[in-house]
Amino acid sequence: MRPLNRLLSSSALGISLAIYALYRSPNTTCNRLLFNLISNANIRDARLAVQKALPLPSILNGSLPGGLWVFAATLISGNVFIHYKSQRINLQLLPCMIAVFFEIQQLLGLSKGTSDSFDIIAALAGWALARPFLTKPTEPIQITDASTPHRVLCVGSYAILILAHVQR
Repeated sequence: MRPLNRLLSSSALGISLAIYALYRSPNTTCNRLLFNLISNANIRDARLAVQKALPLPSILNGSLPGGLWVFAATLISGNVFIHYKSQRINLQLLPCMIAVFFEIQQLLGLSKGTSDSFDIIAALAGWALARPFLTKPTEPIQITDASTPHRVLCVGSYAILILAHVQR
C-alpha cells in the first residue's frame, strides 16, 4: 500500500471515528466501548461541549462516516484479491457493495437502522474519490496468504463495521 493511501485511509477512518464518538448514538458498539474505558460523565460533557462548539449538520453526522469508511476501505482493498475456483476477484468494489447492501437491508426492514439515500450517495462518492488513488498493482496481495501487515489492515477495515453497529 502506498504511503499516501495509508495516510488518506487512516485520516478518513480517524475522522469517521471522531464523528461516531462525538456525535452518534451512545448505543453504538464503538461508543459503548469508549464509555467503558472513560467515565460516562466525562464523555457526556466532552460530547456536549464539542456538539455545542462545532454543530454538525445531520446529513454529515449520518452519511459522512459511511462514505469515509468506503473511501478508506477502497484504498486498503485496491490491490487485494481472493481466489474463487479459477477466478481472481479484486476486492476494490467490495466496500461500496457492502454499504449499498446494508442500505437495502434497512429499506426492506431486515436490519436495524433507517435507510437513507444520502448514505448510498456518500458510499458511491467515497468509492469514486478513492479510485484515482488506486494504481494498477504490480504484485496484487492474495488475502488468504500468510498474515501480512496489509492483510491485517484489510481485514481490520472490514471488522470496523462491527463497531458501527447500534445496540438496543
